[in-house]
Amino acid sequence: MSNNDSRQQNLSRLKYEGCNFFRQRLVLATLSCRPVSIVNIRSKENDPGLREFEASFIRLLDKITNGSKIEVNETGTAVHYEPGLLYGGTIEHDCSTQRSISYYLEPLLPLGPFCKIPLNLTLRGVTNDQTDPSIDIIRCSSMPVLKRFLLVDDGLLLKISKRGAPPKGGGEVIFTCPLRKQLRALQYVDPGKIKKIRGVSYALRTSPTMTNRMIEAAKGILLKYIPDVFILTDHRKGAASGLSPGFGITLTAETINGTFLSAEATSNPQGDKQLPSVAEELGERAAILLLEEIYRGGCVDSSNQHLVLLLMALGPKDVSRVLLGPLSPYTIQFLRHMRDFFGTVFKMETDARNEEDDLRVGTEKVLMTCVGTAKERRSLTPSLSFSPQHSLTFGSNNSSYPSSDSFLKPRQSDFSRTFVPPSNPVINRFVEEQEPYDTGSDSENDSVPARKTPKKSWFPSWFGKKTDQNSTIPVKTSVFYANMKGKLNIVRQWQFVVVFLPLLAALFFLLLAAVYIRASYNETTPTQGDTAMDQAIQNVRNLIEKETITHLCGGDDAMAVDSSFLMEQLDMNQTMINKVLEAVTANPHWDVHVTGESWSTPIVRLPIWCSIKTYLWNIAVAFFIIIFSFGVVLLIHQLVAANCRQREKEEQEVYSMVEMIIDLLARHQASMVVERRPHDAFLAVTHVRDVLIPLKERKSKMKLWNKAVQFLEDNESRVRPEIQQIEGEDFRVWRWLPPSTTFSPKKSTIHEDQTDDASAGSSFGPTNSVAPRPKVWQGQAFSTDSSGVNSPPPYPLTQCLKVRNMFDAEVEVGDSWPVRIQDAILEKADKGKIMHMAVDRGSREGCVYIKCASAEDAGKVYHSLHGWWFDGNLVTVKYLRPERYQYRFPDSAKATFPLQPSNDKRLSLQTKFWKSPLEHF
Repeated sequence: MSNNDSRQQNLSRLKYEGCNFFRQRLVLATLSCRPVSIVNIRSKENDPGLREFEASFIRLLDKITNGSKIEVNETGTAVHYEPGLLYGGTIEHDCSTQRSISYYLEPLLPLGPFCKIPLNLTLRGVTNDQTDPSIDIIRCSSMPVLKRFLLVDDGLLLKISKRGAPPKGGGEVIFTCPLRKQLRALQYVDPGKIKKIRGVSYALRTSPTMTNRMIEAAKGILLKYIPDVFILTDHRKGAASGLSPGFGITLTAETINGTFLSAEATSNPQGDKQLPSVAEELGERAAILLLEEIYRGGCVDSSNQHLVLLLMALGPKDVSRVLLGPLSPYTIQFLRHMRDFFGTVFKMETDARNEEDDLRVGTEKVLMTCVGTAKERRSLTPSLSFSPQHSLTFGSNNSSYPSSDSFLKPRQSDFSRTFVPPSNPVINRFVEEQEPYDTGSDSENDSVPARKTPKKSWFPSWFGKKTDQNSTIPVKTSVFYANMKGKLNIVRQWQFVVVFLPLLAALFFLLLAAVYIRASYNETTPTQGDTAMDQAIQNVRNLIEKETITHLCGGDDAMAVDSSFLMEQLDMNQTMINKVLEAVTANPHWDVHVTGESWSTPIVRLPIWCSIKTYLWNIAVAFFIIIFSFGVVLLIHQLVAANCRQREKEEQEVYSMVEMIIDLLARHQASMVVERRPHDAFLAVTHVRDVLIPLKERKSKMKLWNKAVQFLEDNESRVRPEIQQIEGEDFRVWRWLPPSTTFSPKKSTIHEDQTDDASAGSSFGPTNSVAPRPKVWQGQAFSTDSSGVNSPPPYPLTQCLKVRNMFDAEVEVGDSWPVRIQDAILEKADKGKIMHMAVDRGSREGCVYIKCASAEDAGKVYHSLHGWWFDGNLVTVKYLRPERYQYRFPDSAKATFPLQPSNDKRLSLQTKFWKSPLEHF
């Protein structure tokens, strides 16, 4: 390497200290094509240097790239990495059981789309542990993030073939990723509202009841917030359950805009000094962690913030934006590394959408904006890949690592002799390096470093190698020759295997064929004599051999050789034939056999054309048998694969059918509650079948329906089968059991009377004959004291308020429900004087507008309502400008007396206050 090359390499090399964020630095170095040095890795500890899981990650990175140079010093406290080409392909890797498979898979997600060959990765090890996000988190929340940046997600797959718990693991994960020349820009600033919660509860080599216990504990918390909660059980047996026992649960909340927020809880590993884990505690912990993720909010959860920011930076030269919750420490350091490797700086601003019609839920959000670096997939192999120095080097023969550590392979050359440390100062973890750098190019010219004095080429002078005399950079011809030289070096290194061995094999078989053909033409004929008898015997033998060859080679004029045929063809009489027969019988070594009237002789040789024809026919028959056998095997494989796909398809259809059944039962139960007929909140099983399956498909989908019914009755505790009499005939029915009921059939008359009394004195018109269920306050969701993130302003701003989520206009029936909403607010906020109130009956957000007597009264009402649950909805309050309130409700200026509830029964406050788990934090 010339001095100019060394100088340019040192200028672009980054240097860090410590073992923290080890994966970040290597992955960003690979994507940015910048060398990196990491020194002082645990240098002050008793066991210095790399750990086994870090060395395993280095090996995996070396497998996925081509031409990378990775060098580790003798003690393992310094790693120097020069990235090569992202190659991809089919890779299998056994991960260290010290960390889970997610430790290795998570940093490879942004590398997959930029490989040269589609990545098909198989990882084996631990799938779920307490240190890293589990493989379920990556499947449920990380994969959707990656899909948003791929124009088409065909070929993107993450399959859990086997699960494995620590400490022995035994799990297996298959990850495939398609190729993309460039990612797409992202505009993702609206996470949307939560619509459902899904999850999976798994148990490995333990009792199957563990999964149900975790599910019940998690549902006990989540059903208080949203009714659509569905958690699958995954109890594996045999080899699919790994080598160690364990259990856990993963929960995922999905919004209406496709945002996925996940959380999980995993049991303590076998042999750990901690107490054994309790299934109910894990279910509750996972539910609380999921609620915390929902409270943090954002378009991605906290474990995938760095992934979405990296993919934004690798996108096209266009503006990308994403809304995130509070940034985690890992993400903050990742932004510093992005600035070091790519020079990308993000614009960070708090979510300033404070218009009066916008709702802020949870913590403060951060809007991240950047311009992509237009990272593209490299299609040319760099010249570095032909260097003989491309190897994974770990120290020297005098390495201090024990021989049992198979992840270290010593090399004869010491690191101090093969690597020149860069002259740049160590980059502090919180300070950006101020030196400019080039991000590289995909062209063939730029892939070869410039040099002043090119090495002497061994090519003949007639190749016409030219160099620009006025420049130190070789012209295109020299680049071509340099690439050809590297390729020919590869051929020369492997010429014995690639060239000589096939030639020697071909010569051997040609010689063997010549010997065989020569031996086949050696004849064994009877001894020639001078007598007529000897001549007659020779003629008979030649004729028999000729006819036999004609018969074997498929001649149409072949005839059976007998005594009459010999006399006809050789002009011999019967006496001569008898003498020849006596001579042949007396000399069996002549190989002429007579059986009755039939004469025969063994074939000494066949003509060349006949031999070739016979050989070709035998080859064709053998080839046909091989092709037929291969076709049978392929057909069996296709049938088995089609059967597996059909089973998976049927399983998905069963799950879809179960979800439709649950949705139908839940909606029917809600309508019966609204109509004050809770005892009729059931549906006949046959009726549900007829509603969901069209008549023309009913016969073909009967098997699918039976599987869905069986799955529902075995796994869904919210659906209770009963026998009910409908129109005088007994039917098998399903009844939906809601998480909680606010009344019983015995109290229906009382509630009707109370509602009629409440609506009698209202000014909203006549009441409906069927009174809806009462609406109640259910407890406080979060604290509104001065120390919380949802704390109100330090002093009241105005006397006008806007209350959200007091009702759902789509499910409200009748004309008296606005009176109940008004009474609920007046009963709850009885400490403040409310002068005017308006219920926006057409609002999708359930808005109620309030005007108080003074700003102090508005502050009391704010504290009474903000952050409380009402009828299953989280109520939020914000201040409005008085002029806007006066413009929208001109009659509010005439209000002179405080409003009072329509009755004194305080129906909305009869239930005991419910306390959220978040109040404990």
